[in-house]
Amino acid sequence: MYYKKAIYNYLDSLFILYLALYYTIRDYVALANSKNNTTYVKKRRIKFYYTYYTFKKALKIT
Repeated sequence: MYYKKAIYNYLDSLFILYLALYYTIRDYVALANSKNNTTYVKKRRIKFYYTYYTFKKALKIT
């Protein structure tokens, strides 16, 4: 029973890591492809840093 819970926790943390990596790459690509509209770029940059921080946090969990 304990092993089952440990495996589920591990898979859950891997899934969180995958999602965080996916959103980080998606936001980075959107930031790189954005035009020179400064408010858009600032908004995207904040979102990118937030998702990157989430990715690093998820990396520490696993």
